[in-house]
Amino acid sequence: MCSHEEKYCPSCNAVFECKVGSILICVSSETAIEAFFIGKGQTKTKQWKRLHNGQVGNPYDVTLMTYIRNTIHHLDNINNLPYTETELDNSIKIMINILQTP
Repeated sequence: MCSHEEKYCPSCNAVFECKVGSILICVSSETAIEAFFIGKGQTKTKQWKRLHNGQVGNPYDVTLMTYIRNTIHHLDNINNLPYTETELDNSIKIMINILQTP
């Protein structure tokens, strides 16, 4: 079984695992998807407050898509406002557009 070491994302300080000896640069999945969205012309229009060990972190900027993903995935974190139906609709349309644009 591979050994792992704990790393911290330079952008958001999130903890992620990196395979020891990997020649690939490790980044947290949130940082990677945010870079993808930014590369596709999206902007960070929302702020997310991370919850770690019961402590609320400083808010940081994220795209609408990441905000919605985080809200759905982290139901225990009630420190962020819920997204609206309009925001969900816009997020879906943005992602469809990204996938349809070469």
